[in-house]
Amino acid sequence: MRAPCRGTHLQLAALDNWLPVWLEFFMKALILFSCFFFMLSCSQRPVYRTAPFDGRQVSIDVSQFREATPEFYTIVLEGKRIDFFVLLAHGEIVSYLDACKECHTKKLGYRYEKGAMVCRACNVGVPLENLDTGIGGCYPIRLQGSRVGDTYTLSREALAAGVKYF
Repeated sequence: MRAPCRGTHLQLAALDNWLPVWLEFFMKALILFSCFFFMLSCSQRPVYRTAPFDGRQVSIDVSQFREATPEFYTIVLEGKRIDFFVLLAHGEIVSYLDACKECHTKKLGYRYEKGAMVCRACNVGVPLENLDTGIGGCYPIRLQGSRVGDTYTLSREALAAGVKYF
């Protein structure tokens, strides 16, 4: 009877040791990539619908607004994307830049959650009734607009004043 070849046994043992190391490396790389992808996707500004902008002003039909529900829009002005939201609150229409007074350098804006606008950078929630004063230095920047009949209008000048926040 022949004795088993020792070289083959050593090769299989080496393969047995190599497979768990390779698998562990692959799993760590997959986890690291997943975390990176998740952080990257959460740290970007969302994309909003384009506001009807004729070069002089944005004009939005007020019938699309619902009480206490912000509608987000974007325009491109002076080569920059300007995001803003319009809100119907207690029968009055108000508008704000989608930029935090304190955290605007991070360029993340706000999200609407349970009756509050929440800063995506610092996660501070500002109730809709406190948007003008905020909490500490965290609050959206007011954007002057006006309602004429069934149209809410934002002038190019008002929007251009907000370019520095984007």
